[in-house]
Amino acid sequence: DLHQRMDMSDLVVVVTVATLRTDVDPQQRTSYGLVTQLFDVFKGQVPDGGLTLCVSDDAIGYASIDRDKQRVLTQRFVALVKWYRKADGTVAGHFHLALASEAVLDRVRSHLGRKDSTTHTIIERSSPSS
Repeated sequence: DLHQRMDMSDLVVVVTVATLRTDVDPQQRTSYGLVTQLFDVFKGQVPDGGLTLCVSDDAIGYASIDRDKQRVLTQRFVALVKWYRKADGTVAGHFHLALASEAVLDRVRSHLGRKDSTTHTIIERSSPSS
């Protein structure tokens, strides 16, 4: 599952959540904004201005953020983000947070390292004999 998520993601980065913001829109829908502090970027490019992950109350992952607010603010995560264009034309990200344990970080490094090594060819030339 983690390998598939990495392959599908546009951005794979290690983060901590510096601020958990609660927003309520005019229709009284609640959403959370997870303002992140970035560490290692394994894949993709971080948007200018940093990375804020948003989840609305009708999204699948909302309940887990709502239930585990304190944990979200105290842990380091691997964030796997897939960008999409919203109906209003703005770009947002679907995301998955995996606890950044050593086992998960090893799997990320190993998988993305293998993937990178298949897309680069290194050609060595031997120097001519004198």
